[in-house]
Amino acid sequence: MREKDMNAVVSDRTSWQFWIDRGGTFTDIVAKRPDGKLIIHKLLSENPDRYT
Repeated sequence: MREKDMNAVVSDRTSWQFWIDRGGTFTDIVAKRPDGKLIIHKLLSENPDRYT
């Protein structure tokens, strides 16, 4: 991604952003709302069918 494109993504304050880290025991989910508030959730990685 070019630096110009990255700046456009960073400056977009009207969309949600999500980060997911799936580990052996837990999956961590972090969401950033358009207003900047972070929402953090942790799920067991062992049974992902339970969360669909």
